[in-house]
Amino acid sequence: MQEFEETYEKWRNMLFYTTLCIGIFVFAIEVLMYFILRRANSIMQPLPEYLFKYLMLPTILDGAVIFLGYIALKKSDRNKKYINYIPVIQMSIICMVVAYTHNCFSITQCVFCIPIFATTIFNNRAMTKNITMVNCLFLLIIFFSKKYSAINSSLDIYVYSETVISFSFIITVYLVCNVLIKYQEEKNDILQKSYMHQLEMQEMLNKDQKTGLYGYTMLFNTLQKMTSANEECIKEFALAIIDVDDFKNINDTYGHAMGDQIIIVLAELMKKYCSDNHLPARFGGEEFAIILNEGEKSYYYDFIERLRKDFAKIASGIINDTVTISCGIAKWTPSLTAEELFNNADSAMYLSKTTGKNRTTILNI
Repeated sequence: MQEFEETYEKWRNMLFYTTLCIGIFVFAIEVLMYFILRRANSIMQPLPEYLFKYLMLPTILDGAVIFLGYIALKKSDRNKKYINYIPVIQMSIICMVVAYTHNCFSITQCVFCIPIFATTIFNNRAMTKNITMVNCLFLLIIFFSKKYSAINSSLDIYVYSETVISFSFIITVYLVCNVLIKYQEEKNDILQKSYMHQLEMQEMLNKDQKTGLYGYTMLFNTLQKMTSANEECIKEFALAIIDVDDFKNINDTYGHAMGDQIIIVLAELMKKYCSDNHLPARFGGEEFAIILNEGEKSYYYDFIERLRKDFAKIASGIINDTVTISCGIAKWTPSLTAEELFNNADSAMYLSKTTGKNRTTILNI
């Protein structure tokens, strides 16, 4: 969501600067037209009246709209729904000024299509509809100014037909914009589904196929991130290494299918006992690990002991023979790297192996 807000802010700013450029461009065209018309002796009004009507007043109005829009963009909370309307409304008002100033030229009424097209940036049907209605209102104002102005009514005998055609242009642009928005929605939906599929594939790659636990890569990446984090930001944690005792004998005696079942039993127990605050993983055939977060030394030991005892009861009942695990725990200290922490936990597990198996050893740190 944060990325969308940043993107919208970028395009709001681009629309604002586009509106600023339009204002400058309109002023430049008005100046150019002044010299062209003056040279052709086509200016009918007194010079001060012409300059006020076609240069000073439109420029002041455009400048005020741009300035007020700039203030509104800076002062508004970017999370508010209406903020995206600001640069588009600015553009509509400037188009209104152009059309009203030159309402004797029917072509100027088509400029209302520009801000409607601009709304497609935000991919919002309601916004496109609202801006279309605003510009239709502005077009009605132009129509009545043509129809009932004592100065302009005689200049355009096609006021009705021109207005109908202008409305037709606006409605056409509105319909085209809706098609474009629909296209963007479908494209975004395809991209989102593709992204979710990639996440699912990545999740599958991060997990062990047989047990559904995280694999070696995820385990070590997490350890490296945790051990390399700022010492002040990271809380205490420990790593437990778990190994099924005499697993080769189980496979040789009862078959690999039974060995797989023993592995799955241990994995399911780990999932059951591990909260979201822990990370259970399988990094070898019968080798497992758990990252244990936020606890004291006694908590880590009691947690793994409970797992060890429960596993022995369940697994031994499956094959009517003794099945146990040996466990080792190492607590992280700020001086340890991920590799050193892993080696410490692995050494603690091997100490459990060499001192009788079916036990948990925690390094005396």
